[in-house]
Amino acid sequence: MSDVHTSNKAIIEPLRRAMVDFDQPHVRDRLADVLADDAIVHMPHPFGDMTGPDALYDTCYAPLLDAMPDLMFRLDREGTFLDYKAPREALVRQDVDTLVGLNLTGSTPPEFAGLVLGEIAATLDTGTLRTFEYDLDIPGLGVRQWEARMVPSGADEVIVTVRDITDQKAAAARLHTLSRVVEQSIESILLT
Repeated sequence: MSDVHTSNKAIIEPLRRAMVDFDQPHVRDRLADVLADDAIVHMPHPFGDMTGPDALYDTCYAPLLDAMPDLMFRLDREGTFLDYKAPREALVRQDVDTLVGLNLTGSTPPEFAGLVLGEIAATLDTGTLRTFEYDLDIPGLGVRQWEARMVPSGADEVIVTVRDITDQKAAAARLHTLSRVVEQSIESILLT
């Protein structure tokens, strides 16, 4: 590997790490480190030319996060919230300004905290994607059903994407009930 390649890799690595870790403030900081204020990053269509780190962040990274309908959380092995993207009304803790720094234990129902802590440990121990479902009572929304996908993000951190599947589960239950009614109706017609 050439000295230039090694040097470039060392410069880019903190940016890559910040993006993988879903650490929005550090992405902007690392972009500033990588790009000079007057640098023009040449991106292929549809992005065009962008000047400086803020343009790259605002054009590429931020819209990607905004387009995701899922809730996203970054947690450490102990269950401390490191970062998140979620509307306040979807959170179990709506009484705090931020979840960052709070721990699952003591800030969420004990059964839920235990489930998530177990999934964090399993995810970090296996180094693989874990998918699990749970029910959680959200103030103002009631009990909602959620699907979570968790992946490792460093030695002792995970990123979790969470989707509200309440409506999907309800539709599946209605369809199952309807199919049972139709099945029983056909059996009744055949017997008479």
